[in-house]
Amino acid sequence: MQKVLIAASLCLAVALALPYDLVGDEQGQHYYLVPVSRERRETKWDIQDPGKLKIQHSGTIFNNGDHKLKGEAYGSKSLVDRRDPAVFAGKLDYNHNSGSGLSVSAQHKEHRGTRVGVEGKYNLYRNGPFHADVSGKYDRTYGGASSNPSFSTHLTGTVDF
Repeated sequence: MQKVLIAASLCLAVALALPYDLVGDEQGQHYYLVPVSRERRETKWDIQDPGKLKIQHSGTIFNNGDHKLKGEAYGSKSLVDRRDPAVFAGKLDYNHNSGSGLSVSAQHKEHRGTRVGVEGKYNLYRNGPFHADVSGKYDRTYGGASSNPSFSTHLTGTVDF
């Protein structure tokens, strides 16, 4: 019983020690203000020559300093040429402050298939100006003009001067 009382007292002391911003309204209600960070998002649209409409939305989904997740989606369609296929695509990029990262993408063209790709990079060693990384890439097209998978791996060393 004594341990429970000590643990409860410790939790209460920590809760009371945290700084809270308290705001009241006209009816006498009190509210705690909680800081919220908003990440930047952007929507663009453009009509390219000859009459191709492109709409794109991109932004940071999550960012806490060490981990960052960005996303992007777009679509395009010719307003002039009916034979030009519509294109829809999306991409997610994850980056860690160590230099490691992962990217997943997909692009679909009407009647021509869907291309799916994955890329990754892992930081093996980092000491001052020297970096050693291993990276890999895989992509393949499904449907329409299907293709065999394409993949590659790389070991890279870099010295910054």
